[in-house]
Amino acid sequence: MSKSRISVLIACLAMLVLLLPLWFCNNRIIKGEKFEISDPDSLFYYRIIDQAYQKGSEKELDYDNYGNFPYNFKIGYPRFYFWFFYAVKALCTKLFPSKAEFLIGLFPVITTTLTALIIVLALCYMKYPLVFLIFAAFMLLPTAPAFYVGGYSKWDYDHVLSLYVWIWLLSAMFYQDTQHKKWLYLGGVFAGLILGSWIGSLLLFFTVTIFCLLLWCFNSPLCKRYLPFCYITIFIAAVINSLIMLVSPGRYGYSLLDFGIIHVSAMFLASLGIYALSKFNPSNKSKILFFSVSAIVIVLFALIDPTDTKDLLERVSGTDPVFLEINELQPIIYFSKLFVNIKSLEKAINNYGFLIVFYPLFMFIPAQKLLKRESALLLQLWLIVVAFASFYQTRYIRIFGVGSCIYSAFILYFLWNSLTTSYIFKNISKAKVYCIFVFLLLMVRSSSVWYLSIVKNDLRESELDAYNWIRDNTPKTSGYYDNKKPEYGILAYWDYGHFINYYAQRPVLANNMQNGVKNMADIFSSKNEESAYRICEDLGVKYVFMTPDRLFLPSIINFWPAYSKLERSSGYRALPYNVERSTDCDNWFFAWLNKSFGLHNRGDFGVSSYFRMVFANSENNSPIFSTILFERVKGAKLILEAKPNSTANISLGIKVRNKIFEYRKEAKVSENGYVSFIIPYSCYFNNGVVSTGEICNISLVSRETDKNISGKVSIKERDVILGNQIATKSILIFK
Repeated sequence: MSKSRISVLIACLAMLVLLLPLWFCNNRIIKGEKFEISDPDSLFYYRIIDQAYQKGSEKELDYDNYGNFPYNFKIGYPRFYFWFFYAVKALCTKLFPSKAEFLIGLFPVITTTLTALIIVLALCYMKYPLVFLIFAAFMLLPTAPAFYVGGYSKWDYDHVLSLYVWIWLLSAMFYQDTQHKKWLYLGGVFAGLILGSWIGSLLLFFTVTIFCLLLWCFNSPLCKRYLPFCYITIFIAAVINSLIMLVSPGRYGYSLLDFGIIHVSAMFLASLGIYALSKFNPSNKSKILFFSVSAIVIVLFALIDPTDTKDLLERVSGTDPVFLEINELQPIIYFSKLFVNIKSLEKAINNYGFLIVFYPLFMFIPAQKLLKRESALLLQLWLIVVAFASFYQTRYIRIFGVGSCIYSAFILYFLWNSLTTSYIFKNISKAKVYCIFVFLLLMVRSSSVWYLSIVKNDLRESELDAYNWIRDNTPKTSGYYDNKKPEYGILAYWDYGHFINYYAQRPVLANNMQNGVKNMADIFSSKNEESAYRICEDLGVKYVFMTPDRLFLPSIINFWPAYSKLERSSGYRALPYNVERSTDCDNWFFAWLNKSFGLHNRGDFGVSSYFRMVFANSENNSPIFSTILFERVKGAKLILEAKPNSTANISLGIKVRNKIFEYRKEAKVSENGYVSFIIPYSCYFNNGVVSTGEICNISLVSRETDKNISGKVSIKERDVILGNQIATKSILIFK
């Protein structure tokens, strides 16, 4: 290797090593600030790893009875990443117990930085031009796709998946240029890691198979070496995972949505299919044959598991109502609105930089001729595939992660090559050309720097305070440090599930993996308090977490009644897009607590009998509560004697932080002269956040004198919790 190549390589590697970790950690390591994890999937992974470690065995990764209360649900994900993450936690905790959490948070940063270094090293050793190498290294500096996988404490499997995919692709590029068999074996090992780390790998390798089929149909020059690379590496991946499954067969099933036999079987078939492609010439008859066989195989898989096939299609297509509201499932570019919706273009620039406007040019750049490498065409085609997938759903950009913007290096090198060889620039000195491109590079990076400087992923302070309060002030449950079933669960909109699990260390009914969404929806869409209370009692809901200052559009919640037709079970079943939408969601249990706090009438809801506020706070002294925690209680029973058919009233003052409310309830006296109240608040229930008056006031019409009389009663906490009837002698009536 020449001295100039070594110098450029060292400069590129040094730039990445110094700048990538600094950007990924957002400078807060230097400032010594405490990190708060705001990525819900990262919280999920860390929590179950932490639980397994606390219980003393990685075997505890098989089930998660904590995040999907009240079910004991089997984790259907491949195990490689869990084992890897568990080993990282165990090693850091053993060697550096005082710094373990800090080091574990660096895990994704190190992996993503390593991915960038491997890409630069690979391009260098494949002898790509030095200028292209510089452009590539410059485009590997952090962009939005890099932060999707490599931020501090970003513990989702994306950071290792992106590393595995890049090594697999780079192995294919090396094999394309050299045809050394060692790249087949290396690619096979990492294809096995992809399959064993990501449940969505079936979709990735399906895309690989279709990619091979299209290359074969168009008789691409890549076929000679790329098809053998694919069928051999896919076969090795299937063998590796088959051996793992044979060692512990009880962990794996036949479902498309749970990693298991069907995934490995599909890999063997894909390997066989690509092998067959490599042995046939792409004549019209053979094309018809292969497309027909492919269609038959897909139909057979659908017939083997029709329920999960339908569910999978709903998820992948993004038509399920829940999936429609998830940000990472939204398109980066809305092509139908590209010229009228500036936000679509803005989102594309935020993710891919300014050079996204040259993307059509990139698709037609003759990469193989430009860089004099067959592998350049392979890299170009895969960048096109992943980019188009991410245009449809943002999440697919994570497959290439930190390397998603390498396409910019192609564009920059094409411009460089065009300008430096053109007649116009022949009379301009190289120094001026360098200055032009330095300015261009700074312009290209400016959008990413701006985007990364304004994006804040910290949790809202009010939410974090609420989670901490729940952890410190609600009864601890089983399940986190042992395998016992939790004693109760917390109901919240599913977005908050992993946060409550991780920060409050309490079980929830629905979480960010969409588990338990039916249970949440059934309760929240209840049309009266008795119905909501009954389901809460059946499912063990003790607390309800609400965020009144969050705007919930009707489209986010108006499909909830459709879940009532499904059976209760762990996991999640996608709904079709055309489910019936309700127009009455403003009168549901959800809106009653979120907007009326259970203190006012709304729809068929009166003043609360079973749900009471026990915690609330605001964001930055906002007049609106940011979070409220309600507790479900049986309610103290108060029976009064009064004039038949008259109206009786009770009232109790409630102070929530600095806001004063009145719990006021009225009821009609029956014809036999009795009226009953169920009261969820006790007198002097004071924990520093919510407090009540000393007495509950009573107002009614005496059945004896036919005059208004008033009284007072002191309601004990024990009576509210157990649902006791208040003794008559404790009530003072004033005539």
